[in-house]
Amino acid sequence: MTTPNVAGDHQVWDGVETIVVSTAQCARHTLAGVLVRGQSASQSAAGGVLNVPATERAFVIPTSTAGDYQPTLGDIITDARSDKWRVAAIETLTLSSRWRVVGQRLLE
Repeated sequence: MTTPNVAGDHQVWDGVETIVVSTAQCARHTLAGVLVRGQSASQSAAGGVLNVPATERAFVIPTSTAGDYQPTLGDIITDARSDKWRVAAIETLTLSSRWRVVGQRLLE
């Protein structure tokens, strides 16, 4: 049986942006092509279609573009609007081709 190759499927995603991740070891990683999803007020009212509260964002990071970055709880993500998010959950998706990282918003 052949294993499907999903390494490049992120190239056709809509709504991607570039994020910067700062780690506890003071490393900074700039990651392009990251799918960022929050939740609209109507989705929240419907019970959280994306299972992401309004104070959180889901970042889907393709492993093929992450270089040597490995998500770790507590990492700080800065999104395209300069909002900061602390990594609170990490999940491996689709044959280990991407991570779903949930960030909790940091208020400054």
